[in-house]
Amino acid sequence: IEGLPLQLLIIIVVASLGLAVMVGWFNNIDEPDMIDSIETSYDRSGNDTYSITVRVLDKDGYAVEGADVVLTGYGAYALSGNSYSTVSDTLVIASNVYYDGHYYAEPTPLPKEGLIEAGYDVSRFAPVVSETHFEGGRVTPHGVTDSEGYATIDVHFDSLKTYGTLNIEVTKAGYTGSNTTMKVFA
Repeated sequence: IEGLPLQLLIIIVVASLGLAVMVGWFNNIDEPDMIDSIETSYDRSGNDTYSITVRVLDKDGYAVEGADVVLTGYGAYALSGNSYSTVSDTLVIASNVYYDGHYYAEPTPLPKEGLIEAGYDVSRFAPVVSETHFEGGRVTPHGVTDSEGYATIDVHFDSLKTYGTLNIEVTKAGYTGSNTTMKVFA
């Protein structure tokens, strides 16, 4: 019975010291960075193409660079692939030349062989592009923010009649993610 108050005193001192150490550790933990604000706007840049601009800001109002922005919903898609042009082997765009009894001041498609025979260096003329082709497919619209926190993404819609709602998901390593929605009107 005489030892009880001493044991109680020791337990209280050890518990107090342990609590002080734990509170000190908690004070050294940094608050995670947060994506606090997502600003959105859009412009119609073609018949079915919209240019969506997203700006991402942190909790202090500073731009978040390198954040991944993914757009989903209402049949939204982006085109991914390669475009290439078919170039004519027989024609070039020439201007300021005298050929076949005429002076061509404006850019005009003319035959390579005829210009060579007339003494012109055809390497200074641009080739005629006869067709442009696109090979690719549909992908989920996405982008990465620049140093000002902006990401501009070209989006197409399958069947936008009146309006559509886009879901916008923003993520970045070391930051808490954030989501928002926006309406796009036809």
